[in-house]
This record gives sequence, C-alpha cells and structure tokens, in this order.
Amino acid sequence: MNEFTYSLSSPQNKVPLKYWLAILALEARFGSTDFFQEFLRRTHVCLHDSTESSSNLFEIASEMDFKDFETSPYELSEFIRGFRLSQTSENTLSLGTKKAHERLLEKIESFDLESLACKWQKYFEAGLRLSTFWCADYPKTLRAISFPPVCLTYFGLPTWNQNILLSVVGSREPSVASKQWLELNLPELIKKDIRFVSGGARGVDQISHESCWLRNHSTYVFLPSGLLKPYPQEWLLLKEDVLKSQGAILSEYLPDATIQKAHFWQRNRLISGISKLTLIVEARRKSGTLLTAKHALEQNRELAVVPHVPVERGALGSLDLLFDGANLVRDYKDVLSLMGCQID
Repeated sequence: MNEFTYSLSSPQNKVPLKYWLAILALEARFGSTDFFQEFLRRTHVCLHDSTESSSNLFEIASEMDFKDFETSPYELSEFIRGFRLSQTSENTLSLGTKKAHERLLEKIESFDLESLACKWQKYFEAGLRLSTFWCADYPKTLRAISFPPVCLTYFGLPTWNQNILLSVVGSREPSVASKQWLELNLPELIKKDIRFVSGGARGVDQISHESCWLRNHSTYVFLPSGLLKPYPQEWLLLKEDVLKSQGAILSEYLPDATIQKAHFWQRNRLISGISKLTLIVEARRKSGTLLTAKHALEQNRELAVVPHVPVERGALGSLDLLFDGANLVRDYKDVLSLMGCQID
C-alpha cells in the first residue's frame, strides 16, 4: 500500500524518486509520461553505469527498483541540473518534442525543491496520497490508455486494482424512468461485488456513488479539479461517506487546482479508462456523458447503454449510441454478461 511516511520538509531526509517525479510532474503541469520516460532512462544509466536500458517506462521503473532509490531535495536538484537528453533521444525525438522537453526541464530547474517539499508535506499530513505511474498501486487499466497521467492524487484507499470496476455515467437531471432503473439494478450489481466509478456530479453519478456507500461498498470518484478545491463543492460534505466505505476520491491535478472547462474532457478519459465497461444510463446530445462514451470506444472498452423511447429528448444521445452499435442492456444481468461475470 502507498503510505507516505517521509518528512519531505527535512532537507537531509531522502524520499523515493517516484514521489519526487510525481510532484514535479504536477507542479510543472506536465501530465504526460513521455518526458519522464527519458528522465528515467537517463537515471537508469547513471545508476547502473550502462548505456542500455529498456524503452518501456514501467520496465525501466522495475529495473531501477524504486524502493531502494531515494534522494534528497539537494541531490535531486543537482541531478536535474546535469540532466540533458541522451544522444539516442536527440536522434529519435521530433524537434517539437525536444523543445517541449527543454522547456519543461527549465521550468523544473527553476523550482525551489525545499519549498515544494514543505508544501507537499502539509498535503500529506492532511491525508492526501500519491499513486505514481511507477507504483504497484497505480490503476493497471490506466497504464494501457493514451496519455496516462504521471500520477494521481487521492483521499482514501488504493483498492481499485483489487476490485471489478464499472463506470456509471449519465444525466445530471435523469428522468423518473432512469432513476427507477438505477434503483432496481445497481443493488443487484453491488451484490455481485461490482464497484462503481463516476465523476461525482449530481444526478446519475451521485446516485451510483450513494448506492455503494449506503451499503458499505467502496466507490471511486474522479474529480475534474484538485482535491482541495473539489468540484462539485458538495464533495466536501460527501468525502467522509466515500472514505468510510473504503473507496477513494481521485484527481490528476494539483491539490489546489480550480476547475477548468478542459478538465471535464480530460477527467472523463480516466472514468472510462479505469473500468472494464462504461454504462450510459441517460445521455443528451452534445453532453459530457457522450464524451465519456467516446473515450471508452477509443480505449477499446465495452460500452453499454440503457435504452429510452425516442420522445424523451433528454436521452436522444443514448439512442444515437445504440444506433451506432453500442451494447443495449435491459437490466443488471446484461451488464454482468458484458463484464464476463457469473449470472445466477
């Protein structure tokens, strides 16, 4: 389990590199693993005095054995100053990528690492945790999507890899029929030990989360903002319900990041990417729910849709998805079948 037990604010205290890389990625607002793949490759060469290493990011991390590699703010600062792209990368990376790497490196070099350490120590003392791309508790399914986040911040327990996850998304103002469908079918899915993932918005999202914690069943919430600036704000009140159920509230943004319009699109790829299947309960045309459905299809995830009658204008997006070939589900048994779960 990812437990941060180090005092970042102590200059002489060394901290695992995986945490430093995550903090630098967040502070530099650099969410891609691309730069850090090169950073790790160069680190691997420095540590092992070798010119050969794997090109796969996760393999590099495994080879390095992060549990044994710790560094202080001063040592990391010195290493960053000496870090430049390898000759191999100079020959293989595009000019735009090289320039992006250099800009990022300059930004990281400008950081006061000891000040960053003190700030993040306060976050950790408040219960915030990190799951980096190189940690065993990082969501395995997210490693396979395009542009996985370098790290996730979260409150709660990192139990997502131990459970079968289902993303449940839909309208903020669901119809009476949609609410009835959820009331009938979500409890049956919970009985089969399915855990729900969603975005915490009112309507379908919150109904799915609530159905879990009321039954002491873990649920996972991806916010489109930082954990200390939650959107929607009611998650300040609902946080304890999620934590008591041994679930988690997650974000790929800095803890104090405020909501931005682009965050919804970015966040939705994580909701669909972490699950085996995305269930669309009700979707308007041109809605955020359809963006999540689009991500699911691009990630080669199963997409299931609850059908509606054409006169329900609030669900025309759902009918469009079905017309285009999404899986129609009548009840929880169809959902279980698509997920490969046993049906009694």
